[in-house]
This record gives sequence, structure tokens and C-alpha cells, in this order.
Amino acid sequence: MSGNKFDPKIIGEFLNFSRNFTEAPMKVSVPHEVKLGSTQFDVVYKEDKMRLLHFKPLTSKQVRTPLLISYAVVNRYHIFDIDPKKSWVKNLLEQGFDVYLIDWGTPTKIDQFLGFDEYVNGYMDNCVDFICKEADVDKVSIQGYCTGGTLATVYSALHSDRVKNLIVTAPVIDGWKDTTVVSNITKYFDVVVFVGANKNIRLKRYLHRGGNKKIFTILDNRQIKPSKKIKISNHVIYNNKSLKVLKKNVKLLMNKYE
Repeated sequence: MSGNKFDPKIIGEFLNFSRNFTEAPMKVSVPHEVKLGSTQFDVVYKEDKMRLLHFKPLTSKQVRTPLLISYAVVNRYHIFDIDPKKSWVKNLLEQGFDVYLIDWGTPTKIDQFLGFDEYVNGYMDNCVDFICKEADVDKVSIQGYCTGGTLATVYSALHSDRVKNLIVTAPVIDGWKDTTVVSNITKYFDVVVFVGANKNIRLKRYLHRGGNKKIFTILDNRQIKPSKKIKISNHVIYNNKSLKVLKKNVKLLMNKYE
């Protein structure tokens, strides 16, 4: 670390996290009475591991535009419905919202080949399709949390004609500007490595994985330019050949810092 200096806010965030983690058992007076996923729902659509949940209404009158919740890909959606007294989903239902939620399922090794295209233009777009047909509407509102917020943001940018409102909490959008713990820590790393690849090579790999050229062009145009990435990087490794060569080059670089 340069000069061994840390922002006091980072230290404070770690201390708060440690304290909250330690005190968590005391905040739940009767742990065995907590009911995960207590709000009733129907599984209305399934695709691979992904499920689309439709929660049963709690009011006689509902908001016309359905609300689709896109939760984090790794964490479990139960956090939004952890207990009747503290359920975010139940709170929305009591306000008259027509709530759908994407349960991404539990990822396995085979899912390592899924990219933004599959999640955004595949699973999420199919969910929006289903909701619009079922509710007889043209647009939905989307609430995204964490990586689910990132996916929701990308979807809204690519399919703005299908999104009426976008609400995101803790999305990973720009790590150099946000103030999350992870982002704050990475700003203090002494070594930043940029792994780049020729555009034609990246397109070839993208098409090989089942993507299409139009989506690739849209996503590529929205990326930070390689020249800007290089300026903030200490090392640049080009991945124009094979994964084996890339691993070899990364290992050689790591050996310099051991």
C-alpha cells in the first residue's frame, strides 16, 4: 500500500461490519421463530435454474404497473422476505404493488459460461415478456439490488421502451466513483492489471458462446475505452491467443511480486 495510508471511513466501515456481525444473534430475540420466505407466491415461469415468482396480492386494489425485483445473482432472494414483520416484499404488497421477483437459483460450475447477454437479454427479457403478457401492459417497473441492480441497469439501458421506472440499491456500476467497502479498498491497491484483447478476437469469442453481433456492438460501445483503462493500470496483458497463454503471463507477473 502506498504510504500505508487508509481512509478513516474504510476503517470505520470495517469496525461497523464487525460489530453488526457480532451483535446479530442478540438482535433476533427468538431465532427459531424467523420464517424465511413467509409471503405466499406462485412460480409462474421457469428457465434453467431461474424461477419467476409472483407474490399473491394483499390488497383489493393494485398499482397498474407490475414491479419486477431483480435480486443479487449469488445471494438468496429470501433476504427481501426474511420475516413477516420485516419483509420488504410484504411491505410492497400492502401498498398495493403487483410484485414479481427473479430467483436466479443456485449457480454451479456450468454457469461460469453465462455472461451479461444471457442474464440481461435472455432470462430478464423473457421474464419481462411473461409479465407484460400476463398483466396486459407494455412496461414494468424494475427494482434491482446489488448485482441484480447492475443487471437491471443494463437491461433498462438496452430496453428503455419496456421499463417505466428503475430503482436500484447498491448496484456495481462504476467502481472508481461509488463508495462501497470493496470499491474503497480497491482504490488503495498498488498494482492494477488490465487484461485486454483485440476487438475482433473478443467478437469471435462472444459469437462462439452464442451471442450476436448487434448486442456485442452495443455493449462494446458502452465500455470504458481501452486507452483510459491502460492509463490507470500498472500492467497490461493481452489475451489475444489462448487461456493457457493468458494464465502463463499472469503467473509470470505474479511471480514478480512474491
